[in-house]
Amino acid sequence: MDKKLELALQQLDMFAVVVSGPGGSGKTALIHRVIKNTNYKLVDIDTIEEYKTYRISKSLIYLLRVGEGVRIKPHNYRGIIFETENPYFYRKIEKCVHVKISPPTIRAIRKHCPSAQKKTTMHRILQAQKLPPEIHEALLETESSEVSFFHIIGKILYHKTEEIPKEVISAICESPIKVLLYLHENIPAFTNNIQSIGKILDRISAASISSDQLYLLITEIWKLEKRRVNTFYNIRTSPYNMD
Repeated sequence: MDKKLELALQQLDMFAVVVSGPGGSGKTALIHRVIKNTNYKLVDIDTIEEYKTYRISKSLIYLLRVGEGVRIKPHNYRGIIFETENPYFYRKIEKCVHVKISPPTIRAIRKHCPSAQKKTTMHRILQAQKLPPEIHEALLETESSEVSFFHIIGKILYHKTEEIPKEVISAICESPIKVLLYLHENIPAFTNNIQSIGKILDRISAASISSDQLYLLITEIWKLEKRRVNTFYNIRTSPYNMD
């Protein structure tokens, strides 16, 4: 995209340039990045009248952001860059080079935003931003490559085996705070015994990250009445508000 805009700027003596793309797609950053490597000086203007009045130097490039309600009459606006979210705005300019920025793809988002690599919610991300760095480290611990985190949570909530699987013990040692958060959020939906669930929730609330306390907690969960195997519950991924 940088190369395309660089080539477009070489024709500014004869044409205008229209850079279009959805909000947040990096239009302004692209323009400033490319201009930085040229001999042009970029001047922001608020109206097209400013361009008509002050267009006196070939070393200047004017940048006009065209939003809703801004009217531009069809004309030859050489030496100006229009920045807009309207993909069809270029049709109003008699002579222009159109540089269209496409919306970011899922692949690009996952490449530049690690939090998008796992199923999550924006609510959870925004809440996590408010937590101190040491909590970030605990919540973002590396999970086992062999068994997914939610598979482990499912094993704990359904506790179908007679003995606690080794991978469950490993998971609670590797990501203790994260396991506690998900258990506290989901365990009430996995038993009908109010007295037992109250005891479990008390243990979760009081538990530290010591392996002994966590193992005792998991042992108590394994004593709960097992749900029917064919019953599926969608694990909640947004913890309660942690302001």
